[in-house]
Amino acid sequence: ELNIDVYNLDFIGIIENQWKNKINIIYETNFLFKINISTNNLKSIKSNEKNLSFNWISLNELDKINIKPDIIKIAIEQIKKQITKPIWLTNFIS
Repeated sequence: ELNIDVYNLDFIGIIENQWKNKINIIYETNFLFKINISTNNLKSIKSNEKNLSFNWISLNELDKINIKPDIIKIAIEQIKKQITKPIWLTNFIS
């Protein structure tokens, strides 16, 4: 999606998310990784896909924005606390 070189790729966890729009229940699976990238100029990194946009925000400022899915906030807190066990979160309703 970004077409950038990454290194030191570390798996953090998985978040399963579902929500309902006017017609359907939508399901998604988010894979979380900690990475290093080959540039310090984050503003120069743009999406390769027209329907996606990216904003670069520090971990310390994420609690100030409305980030979705809501359960990702649990993962962010674990990352901030440097909890190293893999994260698996879901809001799937059976």
